[in-house]
Amino acid sequence: LPLPGVPHRLAVLPPYVLVASGTAGLHVVDLTRPDLPQLRTTVPIAGQAVDIAMIESMAYIAAMEGGIQEVDCRTPLQPVPGVQYRHHDGAGDQITRLLADQQHLYAIDSQRGLQLLTRPGPGQIRLQGSFVAPEGALRALTMRWPYLFVTTVLHSLYVLDVTTPAQRRLLSTTPHG
Repeated sequence: LPLPGVPHRLAVLPPYVLVASGTAGLHVVDLTRPDLPQLRTTVPIAGQAVDIAMIESMAYIAAMEGGIQEVDCRTPLQPVPGVQYRHHDGAGDQITRLLADQQHLYAIDSQRGLQLLTRPGPGQIRLQGSFVAPEGALRALTMRWPYLFVTTVLHSLYVLDVTTPAQRRLLSTTPHG
């Protein structure tokens, strides 16, 4: 299935797959018949949709200079854009990666490092804390509660305890080299 834009990341919301597709936005692809996927709709996203994280039926899109865009997918064929999170300092965003658990979002901002955000409910995203790695820009992240693992472009690994995101603790560092 040819898709407009540059597909970056996927999230599954059966029987659909959501595709973060660069400047084209967020695509909803119907996989009712996996042998015949169909593009059903596209949601425009401010910025470039490069990553996606899900909390239940809410999609959160890492949109580079567009910050984080919430999209309500409770009705997948009629997704509704919600709140857009932009950093409060107004200096611009560069959100490149995004991860979610039930109440929190973890975003890599190439200008500000790791942003730890809380999501008290749909339409609400608040900055709780941040982490800047001294050894290079952040590249990737994954989680196994309550530990957040973050790598840098210089091949360092950081392990953070995010039991309380506003008081995250650095547990260990594996330096590059």
